[in-house]
This record gives sequence, structure tokens and C-alpha cells, in this order.
Amino acid sequence: MPVTIEHASADELHERLRSVLAAVGMEYDELADLASRYMLTPEELAAWDEVRAIRFLLGG
Repeated sequence: MPVTIEHASADELHERLRSVLAAVGMEYDELADLASRYMLTPEELAAWDEVRAIRFLLGG
């Protein structure tokens, strides 16, 4: 089974982070607060998972 690896620059990751947050209409702190209280919609949960992955890749 082939594996695909994507490389993204820090600028691309920051832009993707902004895009994901804009798609759910929230800032990071708002989304994190809802996540901490288990109050995310399925769309917000998908965004939260991606936000966490991006922040990990950015080292924070």
C-alpha cells in the first residue's frame, strides 16, 4: 500500500489554520473552550482535530 507524504511550509500551515477556523466561524480559544466542555458539533470536531494536528506540526 503506497503512502503519500505531503510537505507544507509554516506559512501554508498558518494559512490552513486560519481557513479551518474561519470555516467554523471561531477563533482558536473559542473552539478550544467548546472542545474542553465536549460541546462540539461534528463539523467543529473535525475542525478541532485538524487545528490540533496543524498546531502540532507548527510545534505548539
